[in-house]
Amino acid sequence: SPVTLPIPGTSSVEHLESNCGAATLELSDDQVEELTKAAG
Repeated sequence: SPVTLPIPGTSSVEHLESNCGAATLELSDDQVEELTKAAG
């Protein structure tokens, strides 16, 4: 699939905060291309 959507789960508030912070992560086109190549 060209799109992977994680379903986060957590057992601590610290992990929940980390997961929520990841929702605002933005990648450049170059970063997406590099990750796509690495994924094969």
